[in-house]
Amino acid sequence: MLTELAKRPFSELDKDLQERGLTGPELELKDEDLDLFVAAYETFLGVYLDIISKRKGIACTESDVQLKLERNGKWLEYIMLKDRAIKAARNQGVPPEVLIEIFLPPSAIF
Repeated sequence: MLTELAKRPFSELDKDLQERGLTGPELELKDEDLDLFVAAYETFLGVYLDIISKRKGIACTESDVQLKLERNGKWLEYIMLKDRAIKAARNQGVPPEVLIEIFLPPSAIF
């Protein structure tokens, strides 16, 4: 299925998703913007991997762990209460187990 989706133009995929209520204007990607999108993604990924490589030997402090758990709590609250994509997925019958695996942090505090 992913191979079939990859062969479809973005505008066609976006239209299909909009008809099913699974996207919004902030996710609109036109075919002519694809090169820019790919370049931005490759730049982000390259920089991110550089940061990971430089920090891989640095231990997390208790303060770092606490901050991460607090951020995860805010993320979880947003995802479950406000995110339109999650609401649309639940309305479309996507099993909660799938949403948990894809979107929810492994741990959080409030």
